[in-house]
Amino acid sequence: MSSHDSNVSKPISLRLAFRYLKPSLLPMRKTIIFLVFVTIASSILDLIPPYLGKQVFDKGVMKNNIDSIVFFGLLTLGTYLLIFSTKFSGQVLFSIASNRFTLNLKKNILKRLSILPTEFFDKQRSG
Repeated sequence: MSSHDSNVSKPISLRLAFRYLKPSLLPMRKTIIFLVFVTIASSILDLIPPYLGKQVFDKGVMKNNIDSIVFFGLLTLGTYLLIFSTKFSGQVLFSIASNRFTLNLKKNILKRLSILPTEFFDKQRSG
């Protein structure tokens, strides 16, 4: 075995990775839960426009009912506006959450580095 093989680190387990990431994720748990809710709501809302399009043709076009065409058309438009707002808010929320997570992670890393003795930095190679 060469000396290079001894320097290769083993992949960390998911449990160990979560243990290190948990302090950065805990302050954002409400945001993450709300983000999951917004994502699920957006996915459910995506199912509505095809159904409304079917209703436009079945109850409006096939029966020559202009009121149904206008009603379901406006309902479809409202649904698309709702879909847009949920997807947009989900993207903004995800961006905020990822920035906060990165900030918390950096803060925790710097906190851990600041408590190490100076001998650690003398012995460890950098870069």
